Amino acid sequence: VVSKCVVAVIVTRNPPDTLIPNLLHPLLTCNVPVLLIDNHSDYALSIPESAGLLIHQVDTNCGLPAPLSGALNLLNSLRVNWLWYFDQDSSIQEEVIPALIELLKRVPAQVGQVAPIYVDPNTGQPGYSKRRRVRTPVTPIGSGSAYHVQSCLAVGGFDIRFPLDMFDFTMSLRLQADGHEVLITQDGSFSHEVGSPNRVNIFGRIVLEEGHPPWRYQLKLRATRLIIAEYWKTYPQWCLRHLLARIWGLTLSL
Repeated sequence: VVSKCVVAVIVTRNPPDTLIPNLLHPLLTCNVPVLLIDNHSDYALSIPESAGLLIHQVDTNCGLPAPLSGALNLLNSLRVNWLWYFDQDSSIQEEVIPALIELLKRVPAQVGQVAPIYVDPNTGQPGYSKRRRVRTPVTPIGSGSAYHVQSCLAVGGFDIRFPLDMFDFTMSLRLQADGHEVLITQDGSFSHEVGSPNRVNIFGRIVLEEGHPPWRYQLKLRATRLIIAEYWKTYPQWCLRHLLARIWGLTLSL
């Protein structure tokens, strides 16, 4: 039996040990169906069978947008309204799940994405400042976001040109450019680690650096170039802020 409201989708590759207690258990305990798509992990998954859990394994690592777009088509065929996406290293508490499900049942028809507040365990602070929550366009992270299935399909699904980074931002921008709303809600929160806990002293100020390997920064730079080229005319202020943030992130990594 598939929930007609929402199905949680998790795309994994070599998932951490925290996947079951931090994500699968809370979601399944709250009767949220889960579709787990494994991107050709280097080892066999040791996840026990459970009611409400479907595991699909692909024979190649195809990034995040391709399996998510496939999930959109599957859920659309099942007439499911919302795809609730999580990164494999995120975590959510059982007590916040029912409120988020109820919110999805009553949001206006023009809403294409609903994103709860997340807390970075490295800082203990919310991931979105008050200013960022009200900016137009708003671009929340993909993990924890619920995407309206038909709205996302109407704008072409997730963009496979962004295999790992900013596929979520491009979807948010696509939805808003097409007239849909993207909401950041405080009805629930979850935990998501951004980068690494490494601290860097910049002109006497202690900040966290992203802590990614060189190949990840190459992907980020390529994604930045593509997204700015596509949305510079539509959202120039967003593109400028994003470019400055990317330069800052690279500076901290040096």
